[in-house]
Amino acid sequence: MAKTQNKPHLTNFIKQNYIWILMIVTMSCIHLLYMYLIGARKQDVVYAAVLDAMIIIITVLAGFLGYSSKVKALSNALERPVEEQAQLPEAADDVEMLYHRLLENQSIARSESESSAAIRQSQMRDYYSMWVHQIKTPISAMKLLLEAEREELGQLICDDEQSQCLLSDNMDSFEDELFRIEEYVSMALQYQRVSSTENDFVLEKVSVDGVIRDTIKKYAKIMIRRHIGMNYSGTVQEVYTDGKWLAFILEQLLSNAIKYTPQGVVTIETAEEKDRFFITKTY
Repeated sequence: MAKTQNKPHLTNFIKQNYIWILMIVTMSCIHLLYMYLIGARKQDVVYAAVLDAMIIIITVLAGFLGYSSKVKALSNALERPVEEQAQLPEAADDVEMLYHRLLENQSIARSESESSAAIRQSQMRDYYSMWVHQIKTPISAMKLLLEAEREELGQLICDDEQSQCLLSDNMDSFEDELFRIEEYVSMALQYQRVSSTENDFVLEKVSVDGVIRDTIKKYAKIMIRRHIGMNYSGTVQEVYTDGKWLAFILEQLLSNAIKYTPQGVVTIETAEEKDRFFITKTY
């Protein structure tokens, strides 16, 4: 936080207390006028004027010192962290006490608002997390049904080879779309991990080769059906990272590569440079 120095200015002090200063000056003038009217000696009038001027200066100076002390205390409070700024200097009068109560009410209202927002966010996060985990059950069931249908279709002998080919193509499309739904669900789950204040990141030594090969295996069927080749020579590199997040990032990269590669070969390469390790893909 940048420090802000609010220096007290005599002009501001006078503007704030001009009524009292004007009253003191007026009373001093009346005092000198009274002495003149009663026929006091000129020396006595001059002496009284000097004495009144000293009283005015001392009074204004004392008030300005108190004003400066309060400005400095508030400036110091402003430089503290926001959560500690509510600890204001003690109120000197009823007006300042009312200001303190207003600030306290605002602080309480803000805390309640933040607490309510945190509760709503936590409830929403829990709901979506529950939804993501529950949706996995019908997705798994649909995958099993498709596999069963494919096995049953493979055992059937159909006279119409064109119809059999059409059914096979449709099932491939169903599997591709189901796989895409499963990807979106995994993406939503990963985003839930990001938004959570209690992220379960686990830093450990991870084999990059293992993660890459698992990712390739996951997308192997789609790549075979789309006649897309894979070029990856392997690596022995190990890095400290969160294995789930590394896998998620690689899955997104490979998914985009498959999506934008109608045909050809996807190449995954690794490179090491000083304290950095790179994973690149071309297609």
